Amino acid sequence: DGVDNNDLSIGGPNYFVVNPEVVGEYQVITNNFSAEYGRNQGAIVNIVSRSGSNSYHGSGGWDHRDRKNFDSLTNIERRSGQKDPLPSLSNIFTYGVGGPVIKDKVFFYTTGFFQRNPQLIDQRTTSLAPTPDGIAQLKAAFPNNPAVQYYAEYSAFGLPLGNPKIRTHVAQSTITVGSVTVPVAAVQRATPFNNRTDEYTVRSDANLTDKHRVWGRYFWQKSPNVNAGVNVQGWTFDNPALSRQTGGGWNWTISTRLNNEFRFNYSKLFVVFGGGNQGGKGQIPHPDDIDKAFAFLNPTFT
Repeated sequence: DGVDNNDLSIGGPNYFVVNPEVVGEYQVITNNFSAEYGRNQGAIVNIVSRSGSNSYHGSGGWDHRDRKNFDSLTNIERRSGQKDPLPSLSNIFTYGVGGPVIKDKVFFYTTGFFQRNPQLIDQRTTSLAPTPDGIAQLKAAFPNNPAVQYYAEYSAFGLPLGNPKIRTHVAQSTITVGSVTVPVAAVQRATPFNNRTDEYTVRSDANLTDKHRVWGRYFWQKSPNVNAGVNVQGWTFDNPALSRQTGGGWNWTISTRLNNEFRFNYSKLFVVFGGGNQGGKGQIPHPDDIDKAFAFLNPTFT
């Protein structure tokens, strides 16, 4: 709607427009920009949110996908030795409703978007780590060595999230630590993740007179993102996000040759990288508890 929607911390949008019911028009500006876009490079994409009209209209949608039962494996998955798709049940519900509050004068439009996507994320690597038997050997052989004990507890097969298994399609090997020969293998884990999003939007437009038009809107979007930061080594963290936008504008047609437009927007984005409790001892803590974090070790064996 002509106002800034950029995340100034890590890049990308401040508010992700995922519901097609929100969009009334896409505008892509590739020519020389006016002063309001002076700090940007590349194309400017402006999404005009949909508004109500003199007639009531609405729509609803349900998108359903069951990857476990209805999808086939990709070529990459087949080549890796996977036999069946992992469970991924996606349900997306949307609605959009708009119409007049006062005919020819005041209009409303509201939408909703709700995604539920419980799934297992398949993660695998060709890098080798001490197997469960190798971990037991290390802990027994070096009971008084804190570095070895730490690595045994927090290596890929030592972290429990996703039930790590040995990748049988990757050749196993051994490493020698002191006088102990330890078996190492590639790891595979299936981590639970629910790609959930809840979103509400509402917009109102008013024709005060033939020369004065005002509008306002409120957008709200929330994603818990439990286990969003999981990796194949078993470390994980939550990435909750909450985005809110309040905006509006006033258009005044002063004359046939002169027009004045005023726009405002207030955005608030809350994002955290860390926290949660799904990963057990492999859980990366919330930033407020960063002093409780363990050092991350990633040794490489040849």
